[in-house]
Amino acid sequence: MSIWNRDLASQVIGDLASSSRAGLDDFGTQVERTLNSWRNIERRGVDSLLDRMGLQRRPSILRPVLWAMAGAVLGGCVVHVLAPRAGETIRVGIEKLRQARDWAGSRASEAAATVNSAVHHANNETHESA
Repeated sequence: MSIWNRDLASQVIGDLASSSRAGLDDFGTQVERTLNSWRNIERRGVDSLLDRMGLQRRPSILRPVLWAMAGAVLGGCVVHVLAPRAGETIRVGIEKLRQARDWAGSRASEAAATVNSAVHHANNETHESA
């Protein structure tokens, strides 16, 4: 193969590689634009529908409540860790917390059993009357 053919072949391969890269970049950009436009259409569609009905989006109250609860728990943990107490006092407090947890768990189990028996009883009555 002559030098001219080698140069031509390497130039052709280089051109193909750069055009492939450019093509993939363009394809990626087009996909991104398409996805963004679909998101915008969906968002506008919901907002438009709500607007026609005379409604608007309402922010959820759950998010601030959860943040407040998380802050309260974190603050309580920090206070509990940094509070100056004797080891015996802390152990007694932990034992009281365990007892409260066990009591709450037993109450929850009792409530679940009551609900299950009520549901079972209601299902039996429904099947008997049918």
